This record gives sequence, structure tokens and C-alpha cells, in this order.
Amino acid sequence: MPRNMALVRRSTNRGERPAADANHRNSANSSSESRKNDAFQVVTEEDEDLMPSKLYMIRAEQDTDWQPSNSAVLKILFSLRLSAALWSTISDCDEVFNYWEPLHLLLFGEGLQTWEYSPVYAIRSYFYVYLHYMPARLLYNILPSSKIGVFLSMRCLISLLTLAGEFALYQAVCKRFCIGVGRFFVLFSLISTGMFISSSAFLPSSFAMAMNMLSMAAYLRERWFWAIFCTAISGLVGWPFAAILGLPIVIDMLFIRGRHHFYYFFYFSLISAIVIVGSLLVVDSYYYGKRAPLNIVLYNVFSPHGPDLYGVAPASFYVKNLLLNCNFLVLLAPAAFPLSICCYIHYFPPTGVPRKFRIPVGSYWNGYVPVFLLYLTLAFWCLIFFSQAHKEERFLFPVYPLITLMAAIALDALQRLIERFRDESVSNWLWIVVLIFCCVSLSRTYSLYRNFNGTMETYKSLNEHLMAQDSNSKLDFSIRNDPLRLCVGKEWHRFPSSFFLPHSAVDKHGRKRRVHLHFLKSEFRGLLPKYYPTMRLPRATQEIPTEMNDQNKEEPSRYVDLDSCDYVIDLEMPEEKRTELEPSYGELTETFRRVASHPFLLSEYSHFFYRAFYVPYFTPKHTVFSDYVLYERIPPTKRK
Repeated sequence: MPRNMALVRRSTNRGERPAADANHRNSANSSSESRKNDAFQVVTEEDEDLMPSKLYMIRAEQDTDWQPSNSAVLKILFSLRLSAALWSTISDCDEVFNYWEPLHLLLFGEGLQTWEYSPVYAIRSYFYVYLHYMPARLLYNILPSSKIGVFLSMRCLISLLTLAGEFALYQAVCKRFCIGVGRFFVLFSLISTGMFISSSAFLPSSFAMAMNMLSMAAYLRERWFWAIFCTAISGLVGWPFAAILGLPIVIDMLFIRGRHHFYYFFYFSLISAIVIVGSLLVVDSYYYGKRAPLNIVLYNVFSPHGPDLYGVAPASFYVKNLLLNCNFLVLLAPAAFPLSICCYIHYFPPTGVPRKFRIPVGSYWNGYVPVFLLYLTLAFWCLIFFSQAHKEERFLFPVYPLITLMAAIALDALQRLIERFRDESVSNWLWIVVLIFCCVSLSRTYSLYRNFNGTMETYKSLNEHLMAQDSNSKLDFSIRNDPLRLCVGKEWHRFPSSFFLPHSAVDKHGRKRRVHLHFLKSEFRGLLPKYYPTMRLPRATQEIPTEMNDQNKEEPSRYVDLDSCDYVIDLEMPEEKRTELEPSYGELTETFRRVASHPFLLSEYSHFFYRAFYVPYFTPKHTVFSDYVLYERIPPTKRK
């Protein structure tokens, strides 16, 4: 701010234009109470170090917008995040086979192993799984008879971590930017479909999302150690590529702040690295028998084939996902920089501000630096990931809060600018726009649950069927395999984890059997997982598995014959979609009988809009469902 200029700010109306008046200067020692009662607030050169206290205000007390209470925000966040844990579906098989299955191994001594966990490749770290093992073990002691109960409780705990990040970031935004931005942010975050599906996912990208929200909150409050530490946890424990989101901290501390911050950056980074990398090395050395924390970076960046063997998609893949999961927030977020900079300059005209290369510099811009750096980080992230051939929806999870925050900044700045120049309130129209966002997001969220929840419900039916111990039970394991064989073919990728397989199925005679998953040959030609060797830990994880490769080459040893299956779960497809390898098991009436079925959307036969969003009356008419079915083998003695 120039030394010879004083800005006047009307605290009672944020739509009023500030003015410069050298004759209305307040003393720097005047009390905060008298400042609140002044109709006009004036900044002199004595106030220069305090300005701006918030993004568009000279002092914090000038932010008189309505702010919901912390308890109300927490209650709503808690309700919606637990709803996500209980009702959101698993949309990515990597979540199951790379995280839920290793956790199942640590808890119960058995689970399916992917090539990433082979000691030969060691792409994944067990430390991330181990962090979840500790609360999962406690939950299992509380719920020893229900693995599904442990599964759902763990999802609730994961959601609570996301909740903590959202709430911390909301408070930091209100304090550093303004209440208006914070209010829009928490509302968008609450209702956003992207936050709903990512908040309870057992994925490193979801973990990175939560930790980066905590990191951003610490950064906005200038708590530098916690900002660096949370970023380090996000990148080293969660997902290495999420470290990109620490860019604002790096630039601010190394290039904008003073010399002390430069030294503190390296000091705090060193402490974080020692603590986190040391923990990683201890846990991974125990389970792998060797050090392997950087293998995922080496594979994805320096491997000759890397991740491009599958999941290759054009940039439109991310555009579609962002529009579906964030709707018009995607359109608002890019406008955050131009709208907010116009608003900021309009509130604090840079007349007489020192310039370098014709760009205003100095303490005048301190209030705006976080907005610009966060916006730059989002743009940098999109530039990197949109240009990569390998694309997956979960790669977007870490930037959902950034998109939400940028959209909130853009909408708040737009409201301020319109009210300034038109001298009338547009809050009613703005809340209509917000209401439309909420309706579209809720429509999308409900559509996901309605269309694809049949998978989990079918596996829950399997549990109920195998755990029935009443007098009406018809189960007789004397004619079954030990362990029981549940087989899946083309639907292998929708298996929701071994937590949905009973630890001990019980028949009418009280006989107990374990249940294992097996694969039927289908049209899929990639590499399927296999069970960890039956050994005690850590030998089971240190043993080098056979028939593994890092090139997604099919291994025929994974398949079993249909004649060996006790149960089959499959999605019934129309006749024209059936093949010799993917038949309709429901037509084998002499071999299998239906035990349970639940509706599941057939995307190819449904209208693209009405399958994406639920519209009452129209969606049921334009979507086609089939049955996700649990089949049981009929004993030979009961066949006709």
C-alpha cells in the first residue's frame, strides 16, 4: 500500500466502494471497539503492516457477513460424510485389491495379492495399509462376528478424516479470506458429488485429499510446520504425486517470505522427512524384507511401459468426470483468478505501489498471494495430469477441495463486483444458482447409488445366506468344497473385497466353512490377483509369488472350472451381449438356482443423461436395469 494513501471502507455494506480521504485518519492506537463503531474505517501508514487482515477487508472485524456456527457445520458434515461411508459404492477395483485385500490379510491372515505387492516389484507401501490396520483391529475386537461391520466402520473413520480436513480448511478460509468465501466453500464441499465419492474411499488419493486440506488450512493460518508436515504425509504416505499440491508453501516460504522462512522450510522439511521416511522404512522392511518406498515413482516415471498398459484415455475423460462430479464448479473455478484480482484491485487500488517489470509488488499484495498460489497449483496439476496418457477418476480426488475453493472465491468475487457497480443486492439470484448446484449434485449422487448399489447388496445377501443358522436353513456343507468356492467371471472388478465373504459360514448341522473367491475365464485378458501364500506374517508378504508380471499379461493359472464352484455371482446381460465365455448362468437351471438378486443399471441400454442424473418420472422411463444375481449350485441329489 502506498504510504501517502489511506483507504476508507464502509463496514456496514460490502457493496459500498472504498474511497481515499487524507482528512479522516484514525490513530493506530485506537481501540478495536471504537473501530467497530466507526462508519468508515481508515488505513494510515501505521496500519500498513496489518493490511489487509482479510482478502477484501482492512481489518477482520469488518467482515460482518453471517457465518453458520461451528457446531452446525460439524453436524451437517458429520451426517453427510457418514452417509457417504454407508451408501457410496466402490467404483475402482484398485481400492479393493490394492488396499482392502492387504488390510484383510493383516487382520485375518488371508487376502488376494496383486503384482504391485510382490516383493519383486513392491510398488505399494504397507505403511499406508498399516495405519488403517490399527483402528481396524480395535473395531474387529468390538465387532468380531461381522466383517462387513468392520468394513463399514472403517469407511466411517476414513470419512471422519476427510471431515476434519474440510472443517479445518473452512475455518482457515473464513479467517484468511472472508466469511462469504468460507460459506460458499463448505456448502459446495458438503453437496459436491466428487467429495461424496472420494470422502470414504480407501485410496491413497483420498488420503492425500484429506491431508492436503489440513495442509492448506495450516498454510492459510501460517502454521508452517504443520503445513509442511501434512504435505509430507500426503506425498510420502499417501500418493507421491500429491506433493505437487504443496507448491504454494514452497513458493511462499522460499521466494516471497524473508530469510527466516527460507531456513525454516528446510528445517521443517528435514524433520518431516526423518519421521515419515523412517516409519516407512521400518514397516516396509518388515513386510517386504527390503526397502521400497520410491518404487511407485520409478515405475510410473521411468519404467519403459509404466502405467500406459491400461487406463489410457483422452483429456475429455477428465472433463466429463469433472462435469459429472462438480457440475458448474468446473466452470467457476477457472474464473477465480480474473474475478478475484479485479475485486482485490477495486477494493485496494494499487496507485503509487512499487512496481517491478510494471507489476505491482510489495506488502500491498500480501493478502492476495495465497489465492494466486492456490490457483496456480490447480492449473499446474491440471496441466500435468491432463497431459498424461494414463487417466483414472481417482487421480482427480486430491484437487476436488481446490476446485471447490476456487469456485467459492469466484462466486464471492462476482457477487461483490456486481453489487459494487450496480449498487443492488444480487444475493437472492446467487442463492438460486447455489440451489441449482445442490439439486444437480444430489441428483447425481442418488443416481450413482440407485444405479450401482446392487453389487454390495448382492454380496450382503451372500453373507445372510451363509450365516443363516435357524431351523429353516437348507445349507448342507457335507457336499461342498472346503473352503467354499465363490466364483466370478466378467464381474471380477466389482468384487467389494473379502470383507464381504463370511469368515466362517455355518450350515444347518453347525459345520463351518471358510469362503474363498475364484475366477472364471471371461473376455477379460489382463492379470488377475491371487491369494497370498498360507503363511504367518511377515513370511506371507515376503514370499515371492509365482505367475506374476508387471505388464498386465494374462495368467491362465488364475481360472477355475465352473463345475468346481459352489456359488456364482454375475450380472445378467441381454442375449446379444452373451458369449461362450460369458453366458447366462440363470439358464443353467439344472445346475444353479437363484438365491438373491438386486437391480443393476445397464449403461449401454440407458440414456446417457438420465443414467448420469436422476430426474423423477423421466429417469425410470429412460434407464434399463438387469439383475445382479447370486447363484447356488444345486446338489446332485436334488436335481431333476
